[in-house]
Amino acid sequence: MKNKKKYRDLLSFAAVIAVLLLLNFIASKKYFRIDLTADERFTMTDASTTLIKKLDDVVEFKVYLSGDNLPAKFVEFREEIKSRLEEFRSLNPENIEYEFIDPYNVEKPEEFIKTLTEKGLQYTNVEEKTENGVQQVYVVPGVVVYYKGREMPVNLLRLDITAPHIQVLNKSIEAIEHELTQAIRMLQTERKKNVGFLQGHGELDGLQVYDLAHSLSDYYNVGPVNLIDSAGYLDTHIMDLLNVLVIAKPLYPFTKEELYVIDQFIMRGGITVWMMDQVHAEMDSLKYSNYFPAMTNNLGTEDFLYHYGVRINNNLVEDLQCAPIQIQVGKYGNQPSFKPIPWFYSPLITTENTHIITTNLDPLKLIFASSIDTIPSAAIKKTILLSTSENTKLVSIPVRVSFDAAINGPDKKQFKAGKKALAVLLEGKFTSYYSNRIAPQLGNRKTILNGKAGKMVVISDGDIARNEIQGGAQPQPMPLGSDRNNNFYFDNKKFLLNTFNYLCGDQDVIPARSKKIEMRLLNKGVFKGEERKIQILNIALPLGFIVMFGLIYNWIRIRKYTRS
Repeated sequence: MKNKKKYRDLLSFAAVIAVLLLLNFIASKKYFRIDLTADERFTMTDASTTLIKKLDDVVEFKVYLSGDNLPAKFVEFREEIKSRLEEFRSLNPENIEYEFIDPYNVEKPEEFIKTLTEKGLQYTNVEEKTENGVQQVYVVPGVVVYYKGREMPVNLLRLDITAPHIQVLNKSIEAIEHELTQAIRMLQTERKKNVGFLQGHGELDGLQVYDLAHSLSDYYNVGPVNLIDSAGYLDTHIMDLLNVLVIAKPLYPFTKEELYVIDQFIMRGGITVWMMDQVHAEMDSLKYSNYFPAMTNNLGTEDFLYHYGVRINNNLVEDLQCAPIQIQVGKYGNQPSFKPIPWFYSPLITTENTHIITTNLDPLKLIFASSIDTIPSAAIKKTILLSTSENTKLVSIPVRVSFDAAINGPDKKQFKAGKKALAVLLEGKFTSYYSNRIAPQLGNRKTILNGKAGKMVVISDGDIARNEIQGGAQPQPMPLGSDRNNNFYFDNKKFLLNTFNYLCGDQDVIPARSKKIEMRLLNKGVFKGEERKIQILNIALPLGFIVMFGLIYNWIRIRKYTRS
């Protein structure tokens, strides 16, 4: 009897070992992992997965965020980078290699960091609070990607002096997958599309759109475009090699000939991004006066855009859901005292996840925007990308703009206009503005009346693309979306980058950029003085349970088999 029982126990034990060996063999051949996190931080987008799997040569990542002296808040950042690279390698183990390098663990650290800076990597100075005071630590949160003899530096930390460190790190973690996969795409791309920022009508200049243009240059060739050449003549061929035309806040009207050139560009399948101020209103005017009159901008584009399917109305939108503004309310000693008040002319836009462009965006900030109406057209599909809240008020032009209403408080009964569109995407086959009009005679080119399938976006705020500029002897552009007065970062840049990627057919890069990950750090104020208790709960207690389980299990076995 005992021999039979012993035989059954040995057979069961052998079966368990066999099953474990089989599972281990399957796991070694087939990688899988279950992501139980609420924000799906370990789940890659389909586009990124496809990109990594299709690599035909080795991609090497050299990461310089390493070392024993890393500040605590950068340790999780490093682990997130490592986790993503491990995911890459699991998808394509033959063509993914990575290495973490401590820039201080080399023979000449200063020269080494200088070399990394020349490559394009940025280092940052971090103040780490310790028990002995504040310690200055320099970190290089970047990676150099190598592919087929080419290399590309990638700065993984978003540098924004206005946003809190935790917010910057959180956004940087969210962007890891996008930044790494985008570097691979750029190394694979032989020819980029061309994006031109129109000049000649008082549009935003290079310094004002620097951050957007610089960010777009990661994907496309970006530069200024002027329809009038150096001799003062209209250049009808300037846009022949252009894929996207950006019209960012023009102040002066367009001529009929210029509109004709733009129209024919659209007919050839060209993409246009219109960021238009229908009303002339500038915050700088309130620096020199208590009020200013907001007047209509007569740009000559009203009928032009109406023909394509949208109308930017001659009004200003006020919204109870708005960004604050700092105004001086008095003095504290000899220093001016400022107070944040709601600025109803600056709607705070929260997007809905109804389109890939607007998925998972943080709030956007607009200023002096107008409402947009769409015109029915069977050939053109129209999608509202940005809209106000329900609590809006439409102000007809001309109007006197001042701080009075903001200081005294709003009459909420007047904010009943409902949601108003502020940005519209148009897709389809456009017909020429000159289908029923006499076209200007420019050279020997034949006027195209029925165009190719195309896309355009119309936004009723030119300042959506303008970055703030830090004054001084040498003015420096700040990150687009940063608000130094309110210590906040708005998602204007992400929205615009998503827009350009979508219009250019690069939708694959958008999901990775739009990923939302919450950074969960320990609250030092909560566990200060409780370190020993936390160590016991997290280390000693689990081990104690295991030891107790083993002792009880062995005691039961001894009693069971002793009785037998």
